[in-house]
Amino acid sequence: MSSRIPAPSSALGSQSAELERMRRDTEDSLRIDGSQFVRLYEKMQALVAGISTTVSNLVAQLTYTRGEVDTALSGKAPTVHTHTQDQVTGVWSKNVDNGSSGTVRTGDVYAPGAVAYNITGTRRTVWIEDATGRLGYAPSTEAAKTKIRPAEIDPAAVLAVEPMLFEYIAEWEERKRRAALPSPFWDWNPDYQVHTEVGFIAEQLDELGLGFCVIYGPDGAVQGIETSQFAIAQQAALRHLATQVASLQSDLKTVLSRLEITP
Repeated sequence: MSSRIPAPSSALGSQSAELERMRRDTEDSLRIDGSQFVRLYEKMQALVAGISTTVSNLVAQLTYTRGEVDTALSGKAPTVHTHTQDQVTGVWSKNVDNGSSGTVRTGDVYAPGAVAYNITGTRRTVWIEDATGRLGYAPSTEAAKTKIRPAEIDPAAVLAVEPMLFEYIAEWEERKRRAALPSPFWDWNPDYQVHTEVGFIAEQLDELGLGFCVIYGPDGAVQGIETSQFAIAQQAALRHLATQVASLQSDLKTVLSRLEITP
């Protein structure tokens, strides 16, 4: 019986030989001989030397020697940066020196150390300008004023102002907030004490016609009392009472004289 497996053909054999030759040619083309390796090594050395030179040049351009630094700083005063009409926001944790002029604008300003600082020298009352929040003071010299004339203040209105004891609603809200916090939250305090205050009621002063002692909001609503202004109103009432006392004393002397009574 004859075999069914076909005998290898001469064409297949020649193809295999051709593939083997191509493989050897490819390996030979990829193989680097000694001279090629030397040339490649030299090129790499030149490239590395070029990079080193480039880096050295850049360092030389961007680096100053100690002598150059000393020369540049010789006779130079520190530069002071002054903010003029710029807005500075955030928290000030360092000392801020704005120079002799200019404006520094921020939000809330805190001075915790102020409550423990004893001012023994010259001092003055600070005023806040409503429109800008700028701090300043109100001069009281005659040279700073014009159209000076006696003020017409109703002494009866001043004497009608009654001092009151009260507690701030915001303080009670703070007490409720702290008591509602989970324990031991850092400001949890169910025993938070609401302080009792003493003072005047701004609406009463407004109704009595003492508006110059009242602080009004932009919409005209009553907001508070400027107590330093109320001291001026009290001076008017004191002068009125002093005049009345002097008049009564004069009348008393007249009566005693007529009765021939020596006080």
